[in-house]
Formats: sequence, structure tokens, C-alpha cells
Amino acid sequence: MTSNCAGICLVSKGLVLLSRRIEFLRGSPVELGGYWSPFAGSIEKGETPKDCAIRELKEESGFSVDPNKVIFQKVIKRKKGKVHFHFFIAELDKFPKIKLDYEHTEFGLFRIDCLETLSPLDNKVLKSLKRYYKNAIAKKS
Repeated sequence: MTSNCAGICLVSKGLVLLSRRIEFLRGSPVELGGYWSPFAGSIEKGETPKDCAIRELKEESGFSVDPNKVIFQKVIKRKKGKVHFHFFIAELDKFPKIKLDYEHTEFGLFRIDCLETLSPLDNKVLKSLKRYYKNAIAKKS
């Protein structure tokens, strides 16, 4: 059985907002616990991946993003293709005020061109963010 989840990163002026996931919930390990990550979660029945990413952002950060600003990046496959992570980015003029929920321990703004130094960060998310940034710079040239 394949499970689906979706997540979103907010970007602005070469920076990305990431949050650090908790490591344990109710005594059980959390997948990618301790990692810097997009705001993300499981897609609910009848929900599109984009709707899920927007909902999870609101639940986990307190911020509501304009759906028209949400851009699909790619589907990242995990666990031998059994988990599909639908990754989105929203580019903003400035970062909003963030109020984290219990699923995260902290958040930060990081330069996209220096993300290799941030650890732990999922390599597939890193590559997708770098590709997005490279394409955004190319469009401005």
C-alpha cells in the first residue's frame, strides 16, 4: 500500500523557511524526527496534495498561504516507492510571523545556496530546493 503526504516550503529572496521536526510523539519515533523539513503531513481522504500542503502549513505554522502562490515541485518517493511526498514551494515577498505547533521544536531562515551545511536535511528536499533556486535565478537573468 502506498501512502501519500505533502509539504511546502516558503521562500523569499534566496532564503527558505524550514522547521525542525520533533523526534518522538507519545513515546514513538517520528519519521525524519530531528530533521529540518518543509511543513508537511499525510493527505486526508478527498484532499488534493496541494490542499494538504496548504492545510499542514496552517496547522503547523499558523500561516495561511494564497493557493495561487503555491507551486508544485516534484513527487519524492521514499521507502522503496511506498511513500510519495508531494513537494510544493510558495514564493513570498516577505516571511510571515510563525507560531509553531507541537510537531516542531524550532524554525529558521536559511540561505538556499548554503543548505549543504544544514544537517540533518533530507537530500531529496535539498536537491529540489537547489533546483528551484537555480531556475529562479535563471529566470531573472
